[in-house]
Amino acid sequence: MEFGGVYQLKNFLPALAKMPEFRKVQSIGIIRDADENGEIAAFQSVQSSLQSADISAPDHVGKIRAGAPSVGIYILPGDGEAGMLETLVYRTVVDGPINDCINKFFNCVEESGIEQPLNLDKARVFS
Repeated sequence: MEFGGVYQLKNFLPALAKMPEFRKVQSIGIIRDADENGEIAAFQSVQSSLQSADISAPDHVGKIRAGAPSVGIYILPGDGEAGMLETLVYRTVVDGPINDCINKFFNCVEESGIEQPLNLDKARVFS
């Protein structure tokens, strides 16, 4: 189930836990972006959201907390870095020929005096 975004998770989880069918849930996996705050802050935010729903959380990113339900949390792009899914996706082309085109485009935008996008990784992936 998609929870809509980082800021909706804290409201989504308690509502999910109150659903009659929730007792049938065997496992929960939550994947979210680290964003600019980094992995630790993002992980703590997810832990807090789980605790507000009375759902036990694992104590480390990438670990599964056994139980009913078992719970796992993964923060993108991984390895403790700030960023998001698009950061991870962009890495798949960074060494390829398309990256030169992407860089030329954003250099042209900057040289034209146009303000760079706030989220350059996302803009690069969607360009």
